Amino acid sequence: MGSIEPMEKPDVSTPIISFINMKGGVGKTTVAANVGAHLETKGARVLFVDFDYQGTLSLMVASSMNKDRLDANSYLLLEDRPYSEVRQHIHRFDGHPNIGLLAAHYILFRDEMELFANWAADGSSYDIRFAMKRILHDPLCQNDWDIIIIDCGPRFTTSTINALCASTHVVIPVILDEPSAQAVGYLSKEFEEHRAELFPYLNLLGVIPTMIDQDPPNRRVPKFKPSELEQLEAVEDAVSDTWHREGLVLRNARIPDRSSISQHSDQIAYYVSGEARRVFKRATGILLRRLKDENYRTDWKD
Repeated sequence: MGSIEPMEKPDVSTPIISFINMKGGVGKTTVAANVGAHLETKGARVLFVDFDYQGTLSLMVASSMNKDRLDANSYLLLEDRPYSEVRQHIHRFDGHPNIGLLAAHYILFRDEMELFANWAADGSSYDIRFAMKRILHDPLCQNDWDIIIIDCGPRFTTSTINALCASTHVVIPVILDEPSAQAVGYLSKEFEEHRAELFPYLNLLGVIPTMIDQDPPNRRVPKFKPSELEQLEAVEDAVSDTWHREGLVLRNARIPDRSSISQHSDQIAYYVSGEARRVFKRATGILLRRLKDENYRTDWKD
């Protein structure tokens, strides 16, 4: 199926960052949620989009905002509708005016399959793969938000393809074991196969090692076990072959295996744990420096 979308470089001022890995259990949602929380404390207006039908990001945000389960509405980004309509359904929270959420539950899988089937059957003039791009690249949306964070599911579904087509960047969290390293290699091959047609201007912001075994709080330089170093090198080879750049594995942004983070898995640890704040401030600072190098705004206090 040929694309009907123009492939000019997107003229957007708001970074749209998809957090993705083809393997579950690597801390993808935890990293996405806590990075967003730190950005909020810096003054950024952060829109979370949950595109993983497990709905973990939605539950974490809702719990941190003292809300019950929220209505699923991220499927709206897959429909042929303007941002002005989607805007009315974004979940907002008292006490956190700079946070917005488009939520997901398990019915997202049903919804996206139904939307895709209806689109394919109707022969619609719009391309469903770019529905989210048209919504999030709308100038009104760009004016509403400083950062958009998308939590993608671990598979190439209609929602994941939409997220990648809409995004300016991806972040890949990865555990440094062999299955996870292989998953990054598979993901890199998928990126390579689809980039030219669907998202030629998408950039890899970085790969973040997660659940690192040894990381004393006061250590400035990361220390990895020999087995972790072996997988780091495999991951570095996989992403450099696809993105043709060095330095994409952000060793200094590593996320340690800390009970202070994992014990708050049902909420955003950044809001309740000093250790989580330290860890994710460090990781987010590295991501922000990379965005700043691309001339994106990274200071929102004024």
